[in-house]
Amino acid sequence: MRIPESKIEEVRTAASVVDVVSEFVQLRKRGKNYIGLCPFHNEKTPSFTVSEEKQIFHCFGCHTGGNVFKFLMEYNKISFVEAVQDLAEQLGIELDYAQTDYTEQQSEQEILYDINTEAAKYFLNNLLNDAEGEGARKYLRERNIKTQTIRSFGLGYNLRGWENFINFAKEKKINLDKAVGLGLIGKNDDGRYYDKLPGRLIFP
Repeated sequence: MRIPESKIEEVRTAASVVDVVSEFVQLRKRGKNYIGLCPFHNEKTPSFTVSEEKQIFHCFGCHTGGNVFKFLMEYNKISFVEAVQDLAEQLGIELDYAQTDYTEQQSEQEILYDINTEAAKYFLNNLLNDAEGEGARKYLRERNIKTQTIRSFGLGYNLRGWENFINFAKEKKINLDKAVGLGLIGKNDDGRYYDKLPGRLIFP
């Protein structure tokens, strides 16, 4: 199943990148554009710009940029399809799906991006919400690293044990060999997969 290009374009056209970004970033108007502090890296002087005319955002500090879908993907650590679905729901647009296996339509780059996105959400959830992550949270609090910074930089925590992420990946139907190629897990000579760096903070 995939979302037809016509529906994706309908959602993109109906959305205002300024309105969407404003839900997460305090913006102020400067000329034709809006500026604010970048949510993707620490800064004291605003270098984050949103163009209402072009319907794009760009940070001159960390060079993150794109359209409204890209912003939601980066900020919420979600896939492209999830960004389209979330925005369509907000706008009250009903999506229909073409009768094609979406994964077959994805490029290799898109598949790897989605795997990394799922992994980032998993590690972030471990860090922010899992009881085992309290030690890591305390470590970050002592260094005055706030939740917003954790989210912006995509920090995470890998649970102790050798199969936690592997089990998560199986639930999400993630190709384990691709996860090995991305460095998310390891693989022994006998073909057994294992979690890498268990019980550690994850810095992307």
